[in-house]
Amino acid sequence: MVSAVTSVLDRARRRAEQLMCDTVRIERMTGRVLVDAETGLSTPESTTVYEGPAKLQTYGGVAQQSSASATGDTSNLGGVVPVWTLRLDLPISVAGARSGDIAVVTGSRDTALAGARLRLINLQSEKTYATARRWNVQQIPDDDSSEESPPAMPVLRTRWTDEPDNSPSVLDVTQGGVQP
Repeated sequence: MVSAVTSVLDRARRRAEQLMCDTVRIERMTGRVLVDAETGLSTPESTTVYEGPAKLQTYGGVAQQSSASATGDTSNLGGVVPVWTLRLDLPISVAGARSGDIAVVTGSRDTALAGARLRLINLQSEKTYATARRWNVQQIPDDDSSEESPPAMPVLRTRWTDEPDNSPSVLDVTQGGVQP
């Protein structure tokens, strides 16, 4: 009996993976910051947790009563609106992803999905006979809606001097470089 279940499960997992036509890279922030020596601009450091096939899909459409939006808009207060959830399916072999990791869609049959950034919220397929790792995800909005990238944020640095009172001397970092 066990071998029959295992055989069916293996087949189901292969079929689930055949539907994973998107490609994602899952990154985890390390907590460290890389600073460009020339410009002084900083970038958060991340490490790649997984890169490979995946499937994005919405589900739900469950009607829920609305409440005030994040901006405080109450124009549809009490109205019924459909709520859709976004899910990221990964192969069952991907066990290293964690809540808070960021998935970047690096390729998709749907060109509108390419480049999308998704925050992994929680794993929903913790079960004995899972055919895929199914993650509830939330899309991370683009920082800027224009074609240009937003300018990087400057970094302020403190340099200790040999002053008798040990007072810091602050360096002003600008787009053009470090100004003493």
